[in-house]
Amino acid sequence: MLRKRQSRLLNRIRALQNELSKITRMQKAYEQESCRLQTIAEITKAGIWDWDVVNQVFYHNSRWKEIFGYESHEQIVIPDDWSIYCHPAEKESLQRIQEEHLQGNTDFFKMDFRLKQRDHSYRWVRVCSRAFFYQHKQPVRWIGAIVDIHDSKMREKWTKERKSLLKDFVSAISDAGYIFDESGNCVENFSNRKERLPFCESREGDKTIFDIIPSAQAKQIYENISRVIATQTTGRFTLNINLPAVGRRTFIIRITPMDYQTGGKKTVAMILLDVTEQEKSRYMLQVAYEARRRSELLNEFLYEEHSVTEEKMVHASNMGLEFTGFLFCLVITIEVQNKDFLNHGGTYIDIQAIKDEIIDDLQGINGCTTWRNRNQIGVLCRITALDQPFVNSTMELAQYIKQRIGDHHEDLRVTIGVGEIHNGLAGFRESFQQALEANMASSCVEGNGEIIHYKDLGILQLFLDQGTRSRTAAFVRDTIGKLIKYDTDKGTDYLTTLEMILQSQSLKETANRLFLHHNTVVFRKHRIEAILGVSISHFETKLTLATAIKLYRLNLPK
Repeated sequence: MLRKRQSRLLNRIRALQNELSKITRMQKAYEQESCRLQTIAEITKAGIWDWDVVNQVFYHNSRWKEIFGYESHEQIVIPDDWSIYCHPAEKESLQRIQEEHLQGNTDFFKMDFRLKQRDHSYRWVRVCSRAFFYQHKQPVRWIGAIVDIHDSKMREKWTKERKSLLKDFVSAISDAGYIFDESGNCVENFSNRKERLPFCESREGDKTIFDIIPSAQAKQIYENISRVIATQTTGRFTLNINLPAVGRRTFIIRITPMDYQTGGKKTVAMILLDVTEQEKSRYMLQVAYEARRRSELLNEFLYEEHSVTEEKMVHASNMGLEFTGFLFCLVITIEVQNKDFLNHGGTYIDIQAIKDEIIDDLQGINGCTTWRNRNQIGVLCRITALDQPFVNSTMELAQYIKQRIGDHHEDLRVTIGVGEIHNGLAGFRESFQQALEANMASSCVEGNGEIIHYKDLGILQLFLDQGTRSRTAAFVRDTIGKLIKYDTDKGTDYLTTLEMILQSQSLKETANRLFLHHNTVVFRKHRIEAILGVSISHFETKLTLATAIKLYRLNLPK
């Protein structure tokens, strides 16, 4: 019995040894597995959790808390419902996926969403987990991993945005794009403006550059293609191309060598950018700048004689302003005859725009330089540079300019004062002043002329001098002031009657010009003499009254 008991005890010991050995191997395998899982978690930077739902035991590694934004010693609510940590934009989708998994409809719960951090910011994470159930589909254990994918999501978003921007950029930068081989054969067409540029249309079959680009420019482009391939450097140049449908267009052409070959031939990429409108805008800005600078310089020469230096004269010469040889000036005043222009949308800016247009147009006349002088337009005319019809007649040039303006602007009243011919910079100032005074005198010249030469002003030349103007107000007031006041108070027009009497040979002629009866004119004459206290029959009186009326018409006295 002792031997039997000893044998059973030895068998039991061996069985326990086997069981212990098995447990040891399992423990070792478990430790190895845990080590592998921990290593994988560290490599992937994943947060690992194992939730025993029944016993409410929750295991997680340190990375799990870090992803939520917590320190290892801080407490965090166990997320039995992940949606409380989810961004509102993904909350509905997450609840739906989570519910389907907890109902046993899916093998895994997996989703990318924005996780709310402790500081209420959001970071993109990827959760992959699996729930284990009882027979009645009640979850008893939930194991999973969470990975921070915020940086990769941001890179993905950035990449998509960059690709979209790049696509838009490629579409925007070129109006026509081609790949050509070294023989000029078209390999590919990726044009973006097919509706506007005829040569950008997609073409089937073998085409060369001479079939695509108008032949007049194709040779120049082909030479640049050959040069780019030979030097393996990018080429850029500007080319004007005449297109049947849209006319002359300006293109910036860029040719770049490519790395691959087709049919054993080297290739280049060529893009054509239509810059016609930009060139027009640039030209208009340049013209506007030059016109403003020209006006500033000429006005400075006129009114600031002491500031004229040799450097400024050189600058003026570079701008095409020459004061050598014989020259004369015109001063142009523009008025709107059709008042509806101002009452139906016309503004001060509209009139200034018209003046700028006229200045630009007249600049095209050979020998003429135009500029803005306050509210008027000045024209400097150099005799030797003028077209032949105008060389011997300043008035013919003025008449041509008036007609040229009228052809484009019918509603404008154009008055032109013409100065006499002079020489040099001092002559320029003298002729301009004469033209300005002639323009000012247009309202009191007989016939109310619209082109007035300074030499035709007669006695008015004396009263237009700057030094005389300050004394004319008193002269006009003392001579015809009573008659002007009488017309204003009574609503009569005796001043016009007096002017006609002084211009006519007889009272009968005055009556005919005013469409009045002879006796009416006689009555008015006596009434005027009574108001002024003078007799119109005397020569000196006639001269004094006629001078006063002309000065009044000049609107010089203020």
